[in-house]
Amino acid sequence: MSKEIIAVLGLGLFGTALARTLAENHQQVIAIDREMELVEAIADDVDFAVQGDFTKYEVLAEAGVGEADIAIIASSAKFDNTITTLIALQKLNIPMIIAKTRKAEYKEILLKLGVDRVILPEADMGVRFGNELTSDSVLDLIQLDESSHIVEFSARKHWIGKTIEEVDFRKNYDINLIAVKNRKMEGFNVNIEPHLKIEEGNLFVGLTHSNEAKYLLEPK
Repeated sequence: MSKEIIAVLGLGLFGTALARTLAENHQQVIAIDREMELVEAIADDVDFAVQGDFTKYEVLAEAGVGEADIAIIASSAKFDNTITTLIALQKLNIPMIIAKTRKAEYKEILLKLGVDRVILPEADMGVRFGNELTSDSVLDLIQLDESSHIVEFSARKHWIGKTIEEVDFRKNYDINLIAVKNRKMEGFNVNIEPHLKIEEGNLFVGLTHSNEAKYLLEPK
């Protein structure tokens, strides 16, 4: 991911964790909240931390949010505040606007009003945890759109000792491998050799266009 300017509006538990994670992943973060205590707590971790009412156009403009590639409305306490913030962001012509909400019925409203993506944290976490509990190998599943998913999974027993080429993830599982990691590695290796032998404990990340991604790696 290339470096982007991302505005995180609202520094509750979700917003603070999001802002810190984005900063750790080398993104330029503008973090805004009404509460000075929350702003001060994250000031050393992000590029810009601003105390102010992010529902107001003037506050966003002065904080430099108009230069952002992505703006995330990370506070969902009051739906009318979300709408007001959305209108202000649209006036600033932000290329991508993401909004968090606590109620599923608000999702369609926000999408119709022009939000590019709506986050339902509890529902999203429930889906991920359910996938984890009901799968022997799928560790995480991120839906990119209606038919594209990033899937993280561990090595199946009957793959051990075989090469990447022999398993043929694309043909047999409709997965294009992106990265692989073994027990000795701290990070993932994106240079995947077809003759690499699969070992117990290997982790994989792949892209799939299957609508049933979570079932791809289940026993047949």
